[in-house]
Amino acid sequence: MIKFLETRISKPEIQTWFAKTALRNLDSSTATIEVSNKFVANWLGQNYTGDIQRGFKKYLKALPEIRFVYPSIASKNEQSVSTLPSTATEEFRSRLNKGLTFENFVRGDTNQFAFQAALEVAKGTGSHYNPLYIYGESSAGKTHLLNAIGNDAQSNRLPEGIQYLTADQFTTQISHALKTQTLDQFRNELKHVSLFLFDDVQQLSGRIRTQTELTFLFNRVYEAGKQIVFAGKLPPNRISKLSDEIKSRLSWGVITEIGIPKPETKLEIIEKKIDEEGISIPDDAAFYLAGITNDIKSLIQSLTRLETYASIHRKPINIALVKQVIHEERVLSSQISVQKIQEITARFFDISLTDLLSNNRKRRYSYPRQLAMYFCRQLTDLSFKEIGKAFHNKDHSTIMYAVKHITEGIDENNKMRKVVLDLESLMQYSPSVGNGKL
Repeated sequence: MIKFLETRISKPEIQTWFAKTALRNLDSSTATIEVSNKFVANWLGQNYTGDIQRGFKKYLKALPEIRFVYPSIASKNEQSVSTLPSTATEEFRSRLNKGLTFENFVRGDTNQFAFQAALEVAKGTGSHYNPLYIYGESSAGKTHLLNAIGNDAQSNRLPEGIQYLTADQFTTQISHALKTQTLDQFRNELKHVSLFLFDDVQQLSGRIRTQTELTFLFNRVYEAGKQIVFAGKLPPNRISKLSDEIKSRLSWGVITEIGIPKPETKLEIIEKKIDEEGISIPDDAAFYLAGITNDIKSLIQSLTRLETYASIHRKPINIALVKQVIHEERVLSSQISVQKIQEITARFFDISLTDLLSNNRKRRYSYPRQLAMYFCRQLTDLSFKEIGKAFHNKDHSTIMYAVKHITEGIDENNKMRKVVLDLESLMQYSPSVGNGKL
């Protein structure tokens, strides 16, 4: 199976996500695969189920349901952590984030209409919302609603044919189909789509061929009477270098905005998050945190950093600590750059910058590299993909693994905790180069 997967996905992805997997059970209907933890189970379930199924089909002439289990639940009747329908295809995988549901979406005055429209679409009672277009600033909740629609529909009425894609993912698939001369096969997969969810429309700006194929997809799905939902940062008519055909189609149904969340909504989001994570934060500290930013993603990141800081320094979270951490966060984000993080880390471990950025897997180089990746994620606003680009175009999954590995190590390893603190101090007081942007 691994040999087959190596023909479909990159070697770094294999090493990151499949190194500790094991086939525990296989019959004509189900393949049970054990992985190391829940994080890996969810990631494999959301991103690689189609590839795994295709491997079974090639070698066993069967298309079993894929179930992922991990040790903490393996003894409980091998409860499934992540299961996708067996009709997942090579090009069109569901990609839904199972953790984003209507139940855990925090509603407020600024997102109530978008929420209600999304709920009706999911239940199949929102035909007058076809297409539904949701727009708003980054981290407003657009992606959450798209996934919630898909998850609800998949659970209750559409077990097959749900497709969630971002503009970048769609562009990558189109590019691959053109290079491999499989565009007709790619288009043929459209017949499986019964609910089409498309995120980050603004990323299509200037991508002419991708826009052409999206128009084709839209027409086919829409004419078949299937539901379409789009999300973007701006309303269609304000996205530059977007074709008139797409702008027109996106305006056929209902366009709704998710506005800036009110303080009480942000406070509710914080309360929900700390309840999920089991974090102890006094009310005045939570209220102060809610007033820092209107960017929900940034708010959650600040909460995560606060929890990490308190854990590392073994301090209780109070309003004084919140103010201290937020102040340091702002100082670091305004001064530190990816290049400076890399330089400081390389000097700290007495290795060359070339070795830090290389593919050398010796621990002498891989450990500092993971720490540098961790700090790039913590101290800049760059995405996993952007950080990967700064490390000689490493895959985003490599960055995700590094961040996860260091984050877990901080809690479990006193030596690593001290290294992180020492490096953080160096970065905090070192002269800056740039502002964290590439």
